[in-house]
Amino acid sequence: MTRRLAVSLAVAAVGMVGVAGMAGCADQEERPPGADIVSTVAQPTRATATSPTTTPPALPAAADGTDVGACADGTCEVLVSAPVDIAVPGNDISVVTVRPAGVDLRTVGADGFTTTFTGQRPDQGGPSVLGKVAVAVVAISGSQAVLHIAPA
Repeated sequence: MTRRLAVSLAVAAVGMVGVAGMAGCADQEERPPGADIVSTVAQPTRATATSPTTTPPALPAAADGTDVGACADGTCEVLVSAPVDIAVPGNDISVVTVRPAGVDLRTVGADGFTTTFTGQRPDQGGPSVLGKVAVAVVAISGSQAVLHIAPA
């Protein structure tokens, strides 16, 4: 048993010397050709989702352009964006909001009574009567609308 222990210790000592010797020679080891070449792998590019750019549809030309003063006689066709006040016979019409969902209009009568029409659209089935005039939304695009105003 003593002999077996002595042999085991001798083998272990030789193994330790061999490992220590290899550690000291690590920098002097020969490297295979091309070992210093660093390899890089291109990462696949990830497609990014882009939101489609939508441009609002073009509006028809308004007969009176943006001149809301043309409505003073009760008949006009104007391009508006909110907020804007339009003077018509009997009272003023306020364009409160213009958005793709519709146009919001408000008028205050001589008696102080306020009437509000919300979400007025070209496809609603006819004009809205505000006081002495009828207001029809001809077209909406983004934050602009073409309104047709005529006597009620």
